[in-house]
Amino acid sequence: MYYYSTCILAFLLFILSSCSGEEGNQSQEEAAANDGNVQVIELRSVGDQMQFDKDEIRVSPNQTVRIVLINEATMDAMKHNVLIVNEGTVNEVGQAAMSEVDNDYVPESPDVLFASALAEPGETVEIEFTPPGPGTYEFVCTFPGHYSMMRGTFIVEEE
Repeated sequence: MYYYSTCILAFLLFILSSCSGEEGNQSQEEAAANDGNVQVIELRSVGDQMQFDKDEIRVSPNQTVRIVLINEATMDAMKHNVLIVNEGTVNEVGQAAMSEVDNDYVPESPDVLFASALAEPGETVEIEFTPPGPGTYEFVCTFPGHYSMMRGTFIVEEE
């Protein structure tokens, strides 16, 4: 009798867990992304290298974008941020950022459209924004010396 009761209980638990669906297990962030309200993009640093895991990001116009920067480095010198800047201005912005220690290496410039805080090794930071009009922009890390390698194309697609 005990064997049959255990089997029936296990079967019922299986059925109940199958019926609960995935939606209840989603984080608010995933639910928002799936609702089409927020386009969530994970951008990771590649270990202790001066490199992002993406060299291109494409987003939809008129939709909130959340970039989740995951710093997978372990070395203290591998702090990272992410800035969205006007196309062709990465070198200028990167140079200006070197003196902005108190501002997470984000220079005051009309070419800087959006910027995250600085992520320490092992830390995650986020920025959320509505992208500018359709076109090509760039993303970059402006921690001193990183801008020459940690960069990519940020494309706001046409509607």
